[in-house]
Amino acid sequence: MAFNFKNIKVLIADDDATICMVIANIFRTLKVKECLTAHDGEEALELFKQHKPDLVLTDWNMKEMCGLDLARAIRQIDKETNGVTPVILTSGYANMEKVKEAIDTGVNEFLLKPFSVNDLATRVAYVIENPRECIDIQGYFGPDRRRSDTDAYEGPDRRNGEVN
Repeated sequence: MAFNFKNIKVLIADDDATICMVIANIFRTLKVKECLTAHDGEEALELFKQHKPDLVLTDWNMKEMCGLDLARAIRQIDKETNGVTPVILTSGYANMEKVKEAIDTGVNEFLLKPFSVNDLATRVAYVIENPRECIDIQGYFGPDRRRSDTDAYEGPDRRNGEVN
């Protein structure tokens, strides 16, 4: 069964007006409930505070406030309101250090540019339908960074349902 986008309010942040418009049109084609656009991180943060979208799609490289800084600000708001808004970070850079930095910031997913309509729709459906547990531990607040739960690891940082 296909994912139904009609109840989702999306915030797009990208300083390239053309890319922002194209992504907004994709979301409109997918029939999202509402699509908000911002051309920098500061504008996106204000829209986030005003409209509390269900999902944020942000570019990494933006003037004034980059996508990582936006994600950090959103996580701080989420922590205060006991929620975790899915954040998908887009970038043209895909090295593992960048991906790890994004995940350690509290981003739910990383989407490499250029991406297809199917890539975007699949990633959005995944983060909405499969929310990860929220973690608040040692200076990190956001979705659990682990993709799978395994009993094979027995190290000192293994969580067993309790967060210190």
